[in-house]
Amino acid sequence: MSDPVFATPVKCDRASLLKARFAKGMLAPKGMMYYPKRVPEDIDFQKTIPKAIKSSTRIMNAPIPFAGIKGILFLAKKIRKLPKNKKHTDQYIRAFIGHIVRMQEEIGTGGAGFRFIYASFLQESASLIDSPALMEASSMMTEVGDVWREFALYSAKMSKKRSELDLELLADLLVKCADEEVKVWQFLKNSRSLSDLAT
Repeated sequence: MSDPVFATPVKCDRASLLKARFAKGMLAPKGMMYYPKRVPEDIDFQKTIPKAIKSSTRIMNAPIPFAGIKGILFLAKKIRKLPKNKKHTDQYIRAFIGHIVRMQEEIGTGGAGFRFIYASFLQESASLIDSPALMEASSMMTEVGDVWREFALYSAKMSKKRSELDLELLADLLVKCADEEVKVWQFLKNSRSLSDLAT
């Protein structure tokens, strides 16, 4: 089996796989697995691509404070507040920052990796439905990915004690990520070619 945490495919015995699939706790998979039941012969990309982008745009602009763009800003505020709590030692703060990087770049679906994958999706979609707007959005998303990569780099260095803790820098980079993402998602939301196709 393959996992993004491991460098190469690994073998997993049946008992361990059962233990992982039926893990306890909130949001546990309860043994469920996802797989395609059928693959259509013809896909109407003119409909599905704008619909998928519209769905992503809605998610990233969710009104709840800990998801999407608001979630990025929420994390920036949380990082700024870390030193104000006397219980938060340097060791705690470094572990907290390291955890963010692991969740976003190694285990989770956020951060630079996601932005580069989404930029590739936009680029491929641009050629499939002949949309210059999507090609432009792809370039914009790649630039956002670069900012996320910068955030991850500084965070990793700070968490491993290779540079001084500078929480303001990290928070500022997250705000920059959010600002740049707003531009991309707003551009996609307002793209005339997409709204014409999605109807």
